[in-house]
Amino acid sequence: MVLKGIIRYIINRYLKNYIEQLDDEKLNFDLRHGHVTLGNLRLKPEALADLNLPVTVAVGYLEKLALTIPWRNLHTHSTKVHIDGLYILIVPKNEFGQDLTEYHTHKMRRVQRKVDDLRKAMIENKKLDEKEMTFFERMRLQIMQNIELVVENLHISYETKSTTKLGHPFSFGVTLHYLKLTTGNDIRTRHRTKEIMPIIYTLKEINSVSIYWNTRCESRVSMPFNIVVDDLKSKIVTTNSEAKDNEMSYILYPVDVVVNMVIMITPGEHGFDRSTFNINAVIKQMALHIDLNQFSDVFDFGKFQNYSTLYERCREYRQLHLQESLDDTMLTQEQKDRIKILESKLDVFNLAYIRHSVEIEIQNKIMADSSFEHIHKNNYHRWNSWWRKKHKHNHDDRKMSITTSESYHDDGFSFYFEDLSNIIIDITINKLDLNLVSSLRINTACSSQLMNKVNREILAQISVDDAKINAIKRSISSSLLFQLTFPYFRFYGIQNNITNSRLLVQPISKCHSPLMYIQFELFPINRKRSDYRFHLNIQPIRFFYDAETFNRIAECFEQNVNLNSFLLSEIKHRTNAEMEFDLSCQKVFDLTIELKKISIIFPENGFYKENCSLIHIDFSQLILKSCLDENQIASQAKLNEEHFYVKYKLAINDLRMLYFNSDGSYLNLLQKIPLIDIDFFKCIYSDDAILDDWHIHLKMNLIREIQISNKIFQIIIDHFKSIPQFNSTISEILYRINLAFEIFRANASLKGSISIDSCLLIILINPLILIETNLYISISKTRNNIQKIIVILKNLTMKTKKLSHVFYLNKHLQLNYTNNSTRLQLTDQT
Repeated sequence: MVLKGIIRYIINRYLKNYIEQLDDEKLNFDLRHGHVTLGNLRLKPEALADLNLPVTVAVGYLEKLALTIPWRNLHTHSTKVHIDGLYILIVPKNEFGQDLTEYHTHKMRRVQRKVDDLRKAMIENKKLDEKEMTFFERMRLQIMQNIELVVENLHISYETKSTTKLGHPFSFGVTLHYLKLTTGNDIRTRHRTKEIMPIIYTLKEINSVSIYWNTRCESRVSMPFNIVVDDLKSKIVTTNSEAKDNEMSYILYPVDVVVNMVIMITPGEHGFDRSTFNINAVIKQMALHIDLNQFSDVFDFGKFQNYSTLYERCREYRQLHLQESLDDTMLTQEQKDRIKILESKLDVFNLAYIRHSVEIEIQNKIMADSSFEHIHKNNYHRWNSWWRKKHKHNHDDRKMSITTSESYHDDGFSFYFEDLSNIIIDITINKLDLNLVSSLRINTACSSQLMNKVNREILAQISVDDAKINAIKRSISSSLLFQLTFPYFRFYGIQNNITNSRLLVQPISKCHSPLMYIQFELFPINRKRSDYRFHLNIQPIRFFYDAETFNRIAECFEQNVNLNSFLLSEIKHRTNAEMEFDLSCQKVFDLTIELKKISIIFPENGFYKENCSLIHIDFSQLILKSCLDENQIASQAKLNEEHFYVKYKLAINDLRMLYFNSDGSYLNLLQKIPLIDIDFFKCIYSDDAILDDWHIHLKMNLIREIQISNKIFQIIIDHFKSIPQFNSTISEILYRINLAFEIFRANASLKGSISIDSCLLIILINPLILIETNLYISISKTRNNIQKIIVILKNLTMKTKKLSHVFYLNKHLQLNYTNNSTRLQLTDQT
């Protein structure tokens, strides 16, 4: 009976929150040999709530769960857990409708039970004397310290319930044939028997893992339970079966992975100086495939998912609950009603987690008030950062949120990251291929046995050697850092034949630094400068434009472009108080993109080969970076229009353009321009009645020489005409990029200027004519599409080169153009 009690305790301890109708009738005991089995278990809809994702389980089925507990040798023999057949179909949570009062009461009871569980878990993570532990707890920890977990036949699939904003249902997921995870104490302390020793999980073997994305699939949500389970089961690839290309669109074909992953619990015992998640993986070879339909779906899925709504609700609920929990504050009736609405929208886990975090914060605030000097010396206390963060509010909730005390601002969702344990991930991939493939095509000429086989033609391939991926999360702060290092990579286009591919990108020279380095950080430690940080560095490379490759890619994207994706937003008039409040909530993005010595080659006929004519454009450096102002949040007295713009600066050094003939001779079309300096100012609003969306200013100090003649013009025109669909393709690609990222909206307003202090133009006729001037161009566009262009030429001089004879001189020449009147105005001050 004691052993049965232990079994029931362990099973209820770990499974009651995940399994429906878990009772003793589903247990099959063989206590003499320590065998316990459960089968045919259904998962609860909220089984994945602990992952804090806006999804719910539509179908969840566990075919078999087997436990083998060596009662007589718990210290020396592993407790074995075998899961065979876990099938999960998840769908997005329904955001519509409010809960009934009866359900709300039942839901809040579950929230309170979850809060109690969190309190208990926090207490269990502290050091406990053996006498304070119950017999069941000591037995449970002894089993957990030496356990072996085997998972076979796992399939987790996500799909939409109906047609989405993408225009069609889709599904994606992961399948797994075999996984083995073992645990044990630290090697240095394995001889000890204390239950409080850290438990280390080690994952070393994963077989036949795959990732897929099926577009325009048939939804399974309304199908019978058994049919859905059978369908999920049939899609798993095992070592004895082949991938079903006709049914699954794989991004990662089934592969075996050798990984050394270490997970350690009770990190608080060591002052968070050890990594709780330490993943060190070395993958010999990996190939990822994605076709254009999948790429379009993935991009649109990420674009249309409004995850900020969930975090805004969490932020608002946490703020109101914190105010409600303080003794010296009272909520208005409007705020109380808002709390009930938020409780109906948020799930049990988020509500419980927020309530528990508020309890901890209040306790820490009380401690902080009693020992301020001690807290001041420890600036990176894990809870202190809550008090330093900026806040963010929805426009509709501004009135309510302003009433909340300014002492308890947070940025909406960074406290989720703060409570994460230490995470260190180091992944090395010796050979990584990223393949962009065409849509699936069935070869109808094949026999009936091969009708289901498909051919995915590779349109482009990025091949990387010794790629490294690093992720670091420290528990003492909310910072989350990702780093990608590509020491060497190549970019290939469409294959010339079966074996050879066109090499389109290659390094120019050897360098000690990685060819490409990417760094992205959420909530950087230096929060005074930015909330997000992205850095990209690319060493010198040479790029060959291949018309066939890029035209094929452009054609595939053409069918997925929504020309009506830009919706004209309603123009809003804002008060100064509202704008000042929005400015205080504005996130700061630290962006740095640096490209060193990039060469771009446009070969004749759009295909590079030896001894062909080509246009060569290169520059020594390109830097795009955000301009961070330490005093960005200005005082009310100093606020002006420029504070409502985010500034980016683009600098291009030593830009030049050459034309090479097939015989090796060349023409210098554009001599090196020392510096092109462009300032971009983007308004924090896209619908303001007064402020323009964009301010763009380009400045060049010097253009040494531009040679122009009928012959040169004809050479350039004929060269680009020889490239198939070059002009239309480039314009279409730029148009699609603009649609995808919504850079310039249809009703966007713009102010811009181009300034060139000194420009020399040479007209190659007989005699040669030299034109020198200072050029200034002003461009403006209103939301009503009224365009105005002013061109000013200062100190304009025209002379013949041979005789140095000045035949035209003008200090100020101005040309005005407006599209509403369609007329040119010429001002001549000779």
